[in-house]
Amino acid sequence: MKIECFSTMASENIYLLSDPEARQAVIIDPGAPSRLLEEEIDEAGLTIEAILLTHGHVDHFGGADHYRSLYSAPIWASEKEKDLLLDPEKNVSIAFFGQAESLACDHYFKEGDCVSSFNLRVMETPGHTAGSVCFLGEDILFSGDTLFQGSCGRWDLPTGGMHSLFRSLGRLFRLTGDYRILPGHGPESRLSIEKESSPIMEYVKMQEDLDRKQGKEKEL
Repeated sequence: MKIECFSTMASENIYLLSDPEARQAVIIDPGAPSRLLEEEIDEAGLTIEAILLTHGHVDHFGGADHYRSLYSAPIWASEKEKDLLLDPEKNVSIAFFGQAESLACDHYFKEGDCVSSFNLRVMETPGHTAGSVCFLGEDILFSGDTLFQGSCGRWDLPTGGMHSLFRSLGRLFRLTGDYRILPGHGPESRLSIEKESSPIMEYVKMQEDLDRKQGKEKEL
């Protein structure tokens, strides 16, 4: 398995996950068309079997329709992200780029689904948006805008929520195994490093303490 990262003017990370021997690949979060990405696909003779979205912000789906047409590849996203993808106000295309963009996907997944021949498991991680997900492989985690190196995604955009995000981060930090973290922006990391040194761990623990306290209060 081979993983390559490309970026465009939105500074998003576009991932090409491929099997060079089988010449199969998926594109994850194409925020815009990338010439370098297309050159790599052509040179390796890859067939794009799917375009996968971690969430529905335009800087992660802006190139999806281009690649759907170019490679006849279906687009997949969370079923909980459908309305956001279709709404230029919610998907921040107007706010960020001053141009209305919307996207209708071909297929929608949910928690626990395995997508593509790479058997990426869908893990719902709401907070950055209501339908944000991460993709879990054997030892890799495509974390979208949920978890970054030493930080996390923002929660103040449409359908986002601080408490939901910290709960989702708690789920990620409870994973066993030292996953390679491949985020939607910035450099990659390891789950062990984030557990040990990320400043957001403090806020995750505070959220867990609050949830435990509120749970006890409901029992009384």
